[in-house]
Amino acid sequence: MLFHLAVWMLVAGHLAAAPLVPAASRTTYVTYGLAFIGYFLLTVTFVCGPLARRTGQRRFQDLLARQRWLGIYSFLVVAAHVACLWHFKYAWDISKATGGLFKWVAFVALHGAFLILLAMFLTSSDAAVRALGPNWKRLHRLGLLAYTLIAVGVLWASARDASLRPFFPVFLLFALGVLVARLSERKANAHG
Repeated sequence: MLFHLAVWMLVAGHLAAAPLVPAASRTTYVTYGLAFIGYFLLTVTFVCGPLARRTGQRRFQDLLARQRWLGIYSFLVVAAHVACLWHFKYAWDISKATGGLFKWVAFVALHGAFLILLAMFLTSSDAAVRALGPNWKRLHRLGLLAYTLIAVGVLWASARDASLRPFFPVFLLFALGVLVARLSERKANAHG
């Protein structure tokens, strides 16, 4: 439901802006809109566990029961963002994506995060859980690293790209919220 609402908002916003905005800006809108929706879905995926355990509220427990599908949907949105970014902004030219130190650091951080999310996506089935055993949990704990790498990548990219600056405070607040929720849960588990 959350995924469908996010996609509807993106499409409705894109269609509403279509007559008013040049085509290049519309592709930028869709590309960064997908990034924002993907990061929001990742935030919900990472926060629903600690919130369900801490509050005991049914809505968070319902999200926790669907956490795997939230992760799958968030990866699909992030993959669509990466494809749009490479097609519309970089025209499949790696030199456009990595020119200069700031772009190189952002490239490594963001694509490293994408590779971690890809590995998590590919191992999200029950068969993969059985095949990997305890290594499955270790791999999926890297999701928080991927989440943090995205925030770092956006920070580095926004240092050089003014169009990304409005997104950074939102990404930073999401990242801090997830880190606080996860760390407070670990601290509570260590004392309890």
